[in-house]
Amino acid sequence: MKITKDASIPVGWTLHANHFVPGQYVDVRGRSTGKGFAGGMKRHNFHGQGASHGVSLTHRSIGSTGMHSKPGRVFKNTKMPGHLGCTTTYVRNLRIFRIDLERNLLYIIGSVPGKPGTVLQIRDAYYFPLYQTSEAVTTATFDGDTVAFEPKTTITFVPPQRKQKLYPTNPPFPTFIDRLMQYESFTQPTEPLYSIPKKFLGPNPFTGGSV
Repeated sequence: MKITKDASIPVGWTLHANHFVPGQYVDVRGRSTGKGFAGGMKRHNFHGQGASHGVSLTHRSIGSTGMHSKPGRVFKNTKMPGHLGCTTTYVRNLRIFRIDLERNLLYIIGSVPGKPGTVLQIRDAYYFPLYQTSEAVTTATFDGDTVAFEPKTTITFVPPQRKQKLYPTNPPFPTFIDRLMQYESFTQPTEPLYSIPKKFLGPNPFTGGSV
């Protein structure tokens, strides 16, 4: 990170959680969890061999590692079974949700490498910087004499509100349910609006008599 001379800190200076702000993106570096010797399917996500036809006791084998006469050897860096884990891993673009200044804790959204108790290195995100590098700061951005600063014990990131749904909870227009309730509230007439004489209906096919 490039900084000006007046913004540099002495060697051995302790950085606390108040260096970050809620909502900021960070990169976390750590040592991944060791898993011992692993096969090709677990280590490199290989597909494996067939599950039934033509395969005998090599369902999780990696298959061929090269040709016979030419080149007659196995190339370097060929993906094969071996030791998995215990390597330096970066997890980038994780977002800070909350900062506890009293206990010097960071609440980060997402997974970090390693198991509980692993030492992690947290730095500002490289691909999502907090400030644009093209904008040069010419004057001091903070003055303790003019700006009153009261530190808080806990700072929480408030995510922006989402867009309003297509059908809100209380729509301004009447819905189908409202229209149905209005229809059921009407008094139904006791007599039918129209009637057909029985002589035009013909005999009842079930009883043989007239309807």
